Amino acid sequence: MRSHIFAQLERDLIKARTTEGREEAKAKGKHMGRLPALSDKQAKELYKDKLNGESISALAKKYSVSRPTVHRTIERMEQKNNK
Repeated sequence: MRSHIFAQLERDLIKARTTEGREEAKAKGKHMGRLPALSDKQAKELYKDKLNGESISALAKKYSVSRPTVHRTIERMEQKNNK
């Protein structure tokens, strides 16, 4: 029974330290999470290519990304342009 209490305390301490470290990193402007598959420049080029009539499949091959990534990139660029 005691070991369960100590294990829970340990988990709570780890969680608190992890959260604190994550918040500190964000405050310093560190990027959190996975890096984007395409740079901003590539995303702009992809969007222009799509506006010029290239297919999703052709864009996926051209930029070596998946079709869902192409769709998400196009959506993101459309949202940026509508602001």
